[in-house]
Parts: sequence; structure tokens; C-alpha cells
Amino acid sequence: MNYAVKSLLLINLSILAYGTYGLAIPVNTESNVNRLFRSTRIHGGVTAPEGSAPYLLALVIGVNIGQMVCGGSILSSRCVLTAAHCIDVFKTIHGLTSSLRGVAGSNQWASTENNIRFISHINHPDWDRNLIKNDIGVLITEGHIVETHLIRFIALSSEYIPGGVATSLAGWGNVNGTREEDGVMTLNPTPHNLQQLFPTTLDPRECIKQMKAAAHKLGWVVPHVDPAVEICTLHSVGHGACNGDSGSPLVASRLQLGIASAVQVGVVSWGVPCGRGAPDVYVRVSAFLDWVFDVMSRIE
Repeated sequence: MNYAVKSLLLINLSILAYGTYGLAIPVNTESNVNRLFRSTRIHGGVTAPEGSAPYLLALVIGVNIGQMVCGGSILSSRCVLTAAHCIDVFKTIHGLTSSLRGVAGSNQWASTENNIRFISHINHPDWDRNLIKNDIGVLITEGHIVETHLIRFIALSSEYIPGGVATSLAGWGNVNGTREEDGVMTLNPTPHNLQQLFPTTLDPRECIKQMKAAAHKLGWVVPHVDPAVEICTLHSVGHGACNGDSGSPLVASRLQLGIASAVQVGVVSWGVPCGRGAPDVYVRVSAFLDWVFDVMSRIE
């Protein structure tokens, strides 16, 4: 199955799917995979405490009226990690769209403080939009990001994360998911306040099994889950990823000298919307650690 046309259509639609107003988008039954990238805003989460995700950054476009498009994580003073398919949305023939900015240090994606501009990007050389694999990229900032009590760089996990690990996912999620009536998918409004969910990672074999079952039940064609480069989570029915916060970090906790710290284990990539009891799929960060560090070494 070739997903090229479907993925491109999805990316084009994704610009319409983001923002503060619900939109109705016709559903093409031949292009069910087109919903997969839209599947990544938090559904069924709770409002996050201020400063609970200081490594998170909202990627926003628009001059007079901003639209929240994707999430990202702050790796260093010049590098922001996100999904490659998010970066594809921001690209023009002249480079990144000039209205793209990152919003850091706030639980409100529309904040006008701590806005960050980007000058370039590097997507993984094996990014495959046909199969939605190696969906990882780095945005390079114009100036230097300075750490504060509300802005922090995040460490990346070097460990292969198995099933059964408690994680945290934060984003500006569509808390009410989507509605589909008479072949039209309606996207509900994006909340201004950061949402948070605490899913558990799935055993890779269980993820593949549950994804196949969900796809069969819905009559969808979905990409194969590759445990070598992808990680899955599942919370419960009514809780999960939904409608557009791709690129946000999946975070676990680790102990260093007896002190718990956040470490990024995944990047939101694709899934079946919204909170239908199907797994959500992330890029497995540990599989791309050497590439990310190489990019950072060339930029810093």
C-alpha cells in the first residue's frame, strides 16, 4: 500500500485542522490514513499545572491570528525536536514559513512572551512519508534559548523502553475529540491551556496486535508498527491522542542521585483518533540518538 498521496493530502489538511475554531472536513473513505497525523492532540486529559512541562514548546503559525500546529521539545539553546511531518507543513520554496514561531515557558499556546524564531531545519534523511517512518526532525532557532524556571532543556533516553512504563504526554489537545456525521469529520476547538495525560507504554507485540484489531474494526488501512523505531502507549477508551499535536514529547521519569528527572522517550507521530482504545504511536527516541546528537554537535 502506498501512502504518498494520502500523507500529502493529510499534511495539507492539517493546516486547516489547527487553530481555535472547530472545522468540518469531508472524510474520503479511500484516504483513511489521512486522519493518522491529525490523531495527535490529547483527548481526555486534564489541565496541566503551570510549569509542569518546561521542556515543551508550541509551534504556532500566523501573523495576526495564530494557529497552534504542532508541539516540540527544547533540546538545547539552538535545537528543538519535533516530528518530520510537522516540519513539512512549515516548509515553503524559500525555506520555513516566516510566520512560524515557537512559544516557550507558558501553558498558553497563544502567549506572546518567549516567542522563538527559526532559521532552518534538518529532517532525518530516512524520513518516509509514504510509510510514516523515521518521523523525526530538528528545528534550528535564530537566537539562543535561555533556560529559566519555566524553560528547561530535556534529556533524551538512550534506553529501549519496554511495555509497562508510566509516561506523561502534554499538549494543547482537543479535549472533546472529533465528531463524524454523514461523512463529515468535525474538529472541535483547541483549548488555550496545556493538557496532560499519563499513558502507559505497550509491549510491542501487544501494540501491533491492538493496532491491527482497531484498523480492522474501523475498516482503515494503517502503517505497520515497527518496534525498532516506534513506541506505543495506551491509556483507556476516551483517553488518548487526537487532532493535531504531533511532535510533542512523550516523557518518562528517571532517577539520578535519588532525584527524579524527566527524560524524553518518544515523539508523537501517528495514531487512530480519538481515544477509541487504539494505541498511539511515537518515534522511539533511543533509535535516533546518534543522529540527533550529530545534528546538535553541528549546530551548537
